[in-house]
Amino acid sequence: MAVSRKTGGFIGFLLIAIVVGWFSPLWAESYFFVDEFEGPHLNSSIWKSEQVRGRRWCGEEENGFAPGTWVSIASTPCYSTLQPPPYGSIEISEDGVHLNSLNEYVFPYFFTGPSSHLSPFPPTGDFSLEIRLRHDYIGVAGNGVYIRFWDDNKPEGENPPIIPELRVFSIWSDTNSSRIGLLGESTEFSDIPGLFNVYRLEYRKGQYSAFINDILVAGPIKSELRPNTIWVGNPLALWWIYSGEAGWSAFTIDYIRVSKLNRQDEEFSKIY
Repeated sequence: MAVSRKTGGFIGFLLIAIVVGWFSPLWAESYFFVDEFEGPHLNSSIWKSEQVRGRRWCGEEENGFAPGTWVSIASTPCYSTLQPPPYGSIEISEDGVHLNSLNEYVFPYFFTGPSSHLSPFPPTGDFSLEIRLRHDYIGVAGNGVYIRFWDDNKPEGENPPIIPELRVFSIWSDTNSSRIGLLGESTEFSDIPGLFNVYRLEYRKGQYSAFINDILVAGPIKSELRPNTIWVGNPLALWWIYSGEAGWSAFTIDYIRVSKLNRQDEEFSKIY
């Protein structure tokens, strides 16, 4: 029996619709790692928190890059500086997770990656990291988000949280400037307190690029370094800040999302 051109066209369209419907989950957005910070508390299956107490990094010089050691600053002085807890606050609301501190020397922080958790980044292939973040106040003492490779993120011994050679990406604000770090580069940008920005890191074909609100601001930069750790806040004890001077920056994160940019290695997809 002959099939008319009109009928054949309809059947072809129907077959395409069925195929698209069948395979649509392959194109649906899924995340390798995601936290929308819907609360009421940080998800301990995703994050390790030293938030309002715990150890802080005590560096030998007035910056975050110097050698040092982790100390419980409530009982062990960092260059004669003690700080009783709480070390600020981490609160979740409709806007996301909010970090703030009114004391002088320390700020809350939380982190994920080996050895406390699985890496939030895929071990192979291209990926993107997207963070929607708002600085509510910009103070003398800065903070933000730091993405790096870290063999072991335990806050113990001489295991520094900041190593420039192992940093892949960072978002940071203090009264000096608001800036993003991409590998060895630092790029300043205009940050208006109270307004959200969407920060995106992309790794494609061995190159990193950084975007703010879909505008390319750094890169592409070729690198084989792959991150496995995210820490949020500031783990440093700022022992060199004089009394009353600190004035910590405060910020809110709406979400953190990591996506694979290819469809290989599906077994790694959507761990969380």
